[in-house]
Amino acid sequence: MAQIIAGVLIKQNGEYVVQKRDNIPNIAEPGMLTFWGGAADGDETPKMAAVRELLEETGLKVREEELEYIMNYETHGRSPAFIGKTINVYSYFLEVESAVEINCYEGEKAVRFIKLSDIIESGETPNDLLTKAIERYESSKLANKNA
Repeated sequence: MAQIIAGVLIKQNGEYVVQKRDNIPNIAEPGMLTFWGGAADGDETPKMAAVRELLEETGLKVREEELEYIMNYETHGRSPAFIGKTINVYSYFLEVESAVEINCYEGEKAVRFIKLSDIIESGETPNDLLTKAIERYESSKLANKNA
């Protein structure tokens, strides 16, 4: 059975608010930028895990229905706990009001960018989870705008 990872791409005031991971060698993708999230516990659905992880990592308390599905895809584990395992990554989007405080309780810090190219130009390294989520989210918004 595959492990479920759920992540949330947050946007506030037109900017993506992402996490810079701790620079610890025994975690997956140390020092990289990623969205907020983590592994599902027990019988959690991907959305339940996303809601719980968002609260743990940012202090944001949201309801499942506030999360907009972006995509899911299969990858393979890179952290010691998941090496050799199949991982199903579920990505969601959340837009928050400007007055909402977003804390960073996990990782080095919260970082803000307007678009993916800004992340790349900054010299920071986005992990592939963040890159895929932003690309899919932006392409879906563009498709909806042109429809």
